[in-house]
Amino acid sequence: MERLAFSFNDVDSMCMSVRDWSLDFQPLAAPEGNCAGDVVQLFSPVGVITQARFHLPLYQAGSPPRGCVTFVVFGPGMRVLWWRGRDVDADSVLAFPIDGELASISGPDFAVFTLSVHEQDLWELADALEVDVANSNVRPEVFRAPVDVLADVRRRLARAVDGRFGTIDGVLRHCAKLLAPYWLGGRRAHQWRPALALRRHAIRASLELLEAGELETIRPADLTRHAGVSERTLEYAFRERYRLTPAAFVKAIRLARVRQELRNADPVDGRVGEAMAANGFYHVGQFARDYRRLFGELPSTTLAR
Repeated sequence: MERLAFSFNDVDSMCMSVRDWSLDFQPLAAPEGNCAGDVVQLFSPVGVITQARFHLPLYQAGSPPRGCVTFVVFGPGMRVLWWRGRDVDADSVLAFPIDGELASISGPDFAVFTLSVHEQDLWELADALEVDVANSNVRPEVFRAPVDVLADVRRRLARAVDGRFGTIDGVLRHCAKLLAPYWLGGRRAHQWRPALALRRHAIRASLELLEAGELETIRPADLTRHAGVSERTLEYAFRERYRLTPAAFVKAIRLARVRQELRNADPVDGRVGEAMAANGFYHVGQFARDYRRLFGELPSTTLAR
């Protein structure tokens, strides 16, 4: 069994340090202290267990370990996460399809366990359970399991990360055995209270517009019109979920887009000004200050790297 554990304050270094996952995370706020989060990974022939805690809102992109089915179990303190175009809560379990993609926007104080089980091991486990996973047409990406089952899975994963719960192979197989039956037929419906439902809708509609629209032209007023909510409801929804105002959130998303473009540009032919203008930034000095506050470096440094 191999173990990898580290704390980080630089999101880029975290993305490069994590093994098996291919991550492209962008911070949406500057770290408040000396630690932006910590990661622990456990590796075995059956798969990978990862525990991660993030202390700042993040735009998450990338992909889970290849050739695995990856289950995601949240820490009990999480309220809502926007994941692959939908809202999920702490009582939900996520299941990445084989070689699926990560697309998520998480808030601060985000804690998560993931267990990635190699496809063949999962099919063998399914045979032992007499469940035809391999040929099933019902494989939801979001499902629910009983509270006591989730508590048991969290307890086993936490103790495995702390080195207090048997072999990693055994923990992976046991947790997958607990979750697999609900994965194949778990209920997805969840009823929100009316006020909560309106705020969830405001966030979901706003993120859909930001994903599909031209970022350089979108303003908070566009989000309120698109979501069909009041300015006050939108403001409260974003502060509740991300601890950012809608305007600060939109700016952070646009800055993250600039950073992605600079990281993918040719350092010889690339131009910071072009990336700025393409994402609606025209005041060079203010842009540089905002960029450095969020990412800890100047845009020219990002381009040079």
